[in-house]
Amino acid sequence: MFQVFQYHPAFDIYNAMFRILMLLSYDKTMHIEKKKLQIIDFYFLFPGLIKGIMVKREHIRTRNTLAQNCNSYNTASVLSQTRHVFERINPFQDLAFSQLENKGIIQNDSEDFVSLKQLNFPDEMTLSFKQIIEKKTALLSFLCDILSKYKLNGPDGLKFRTGLMESRYDVV
Repeated sequence: MFQVFQYHPAFDIYNAMFRILMLLSYDKTMHIEKKKLQIIDFYFLFPGLIKGIMVKREHIRTRNTLAQNCNSYNTASVLSQTRHVFERINPFQDLAFSQLENKGIIQNDSEDFVSLKQLNFPDEMTLSFKQIIEKKTALLSFLCDILSKYKLNGPDGLKFRTGLMESRYDVV
């Protein structure tokens, strides 16, 4: 019997490396918790799921506008099992983080914060980043400028607001 395998960028380590670099290079000064960046990367992959994030009152309109404009073609199969899919892509994200750290492109400090170490990329990669950023400016602005400012833990944290990670036992 033969099985059909489908490609999805969520399960591609090289795509994960590219996404992480692109998200970090959106704001080159970003110094962010690894887990928070994993959540942001998940919503970059599945922007149609943004409507499920419990954002602060002042960000509701931005979230709703963005959710209406997002193409949700690849979110239908994920909708009922969001947390499960997030947990399935975590190993690919972890491998991407470790590869980028081993190559000296990002740095991961002792408190599990990541940031860009190498700021210059090949011209082709920089061009790709610019094209994606131009195409998805509103999404990246929401993810990197708004969601990245939320704290990770606690009842107001990103883990609780997204439901992607366990937050009941967070030390606040």
